[in-house]
Amino acid sequence: MTDDQIQILPPGLVHLVEAVLIIAREGKTTKGDVSKRLGLHCRYFEPYFRFLTKAGVTTSLTGPTGCVWLARPAAGISVGELARVCATVAISITGREHTRSLQWSPHPLIGLMRSRMVAQMDAVTIADLLADPYFDRELEPRKRWAGK
Repeated sequence: MTDDQIQILPPGLVHLVEAVLIIAREGKTTKGDVSKRLGLHCRYFEPYFRFLTKAGVTTSLTGPTGCVWLARPAAGISVGELARVCATVAISITGREHTRSLQWSPHPLIGLMRSRMVAQMDAVTIADLLADPYFDRELEPRKRWAGK
C-alpha cells in the first residue's frame, strides 16, 4: 500500500472544499452551477448544501432565482470546519457514525492522530486556499455528470 491509498480525509471533503472555493470565488452562484462544475448530480450534493447552511458557512435563497453565497468571510471558514460538516452529513445519511468520520475513534491513538489532523485543517482557511497559486486557475466544469 502506498501513502496515497491511505484514507485520512472524511468522504466528500475534497468536493465540499471545492464547492466552497467556487462559491467564494463567484460571490453568488446557483447550487446547480456548483454541482455542475464539480461534475456531481445536484441531488447528491444537496445534503452538503443543507449542512453548510445549517453550520452558518453559506446562505441561500430558494426558488427560480435561487442562489448560494458565503455567510461570512472566507478567512473565517476553515477546512477543519468543512471536515466536521462532512462528518455530520455522513452521520445523517447513514443514521450512525461513519467509521471514517472525525467523531469515531475506536482506539486512543487514532483519536489523537485525528485530533492533530483536524487541528492542522483548522489552521487552513478558504482565503488561504484562494490565495494559493494553484487556485489561480479557474475550476473548470467536470465531465462526470452532464445533467443538472
